[in-house]
Amino acid sequence: MHRNKASNASEETPVTSGEAQEDLAAGGPAEPATTGPATTGGPAQPATAVADREPVGAAAATDAGPDHVARVAETGYGRTGMMRIARSRGLLAGLLLAVLGIWGAIVPFVGPYFGYGLGTAGPWYFTLGRLWLDVLPGAAVFLGGVVLAMSRNRAVAWSAAWLALAGGVWFVVGSQISRLWTVDGTTAAGTVTGFTGHQVAQYMGYFFGLGAVICVVAALAAGRLAVRSIFDVRADLARRTKLTHRAV
Repeated sequence: MHRNKASNASEETPVTSGEAQEDLAAGGPAEPATTGPATTGGPAQPATAVADREPVGAAAATDAGPDHVARVAETGYGRTGMMRIARSRGLLAGLLLAVLGIWGAIVPFVGPYFGYGLGTAGPWYFTLGRLWLDVLPGAAVFLGGVVLAMSRNRAVAWSAAWLALAGGVWFVVGSQISRLWTVDGTTAAGTVTGFTGHQVAQYMGYFFGLGAVICVVAALAAGRLAVRSIFDVRADLARRTKLTHRAV
């Protein structure tokens, strides 16, 4: 008789899991919170179900749901995140290239004022040789440096660095290549004058040394732009956070 009562009690008592036992020990399971009274045709929805819905408004219109925003916040990647860089990324190299470009473009015209002229031409004397060997490559280096210093797009800044690099290469090889189109086989830049040290200083300041420095700076800038640094991730995340706040 006692055995039958014990077996009936064990059958009537449900076996609960660990979480259910904890809830029973705490006084019973808490009922899920609802957003309001149950509507006709179904029970009330829990608040967690409402919180998991996608946002309605500007964020949804721009296809930037909560999962996408969280993923960008964690990794810094997005559709345009890889191409965005911090403005300070190429600022120093760009300014230096701009200064070197200005020097390379105007030194043939102002050099004679302080005894640093190449050839026998005076200051502000324009020739085709100076155009091809000084003005054009100097303008390319200057333009590349300015764009590199101001751009926040990786592809644009990288192209600007390569433009400056091309101008530096032409500073190095242009004076020697110009011998191919001159009549007497001399360089189109003009004949150097003075003692040996002065001639070396002229060639280095006008072409070889100037072009080598430009090539080094532009190559370093292009190499840095090929790597996505933590500063680029922070800049992109800050921009996305600002856009998200505006949308909200």
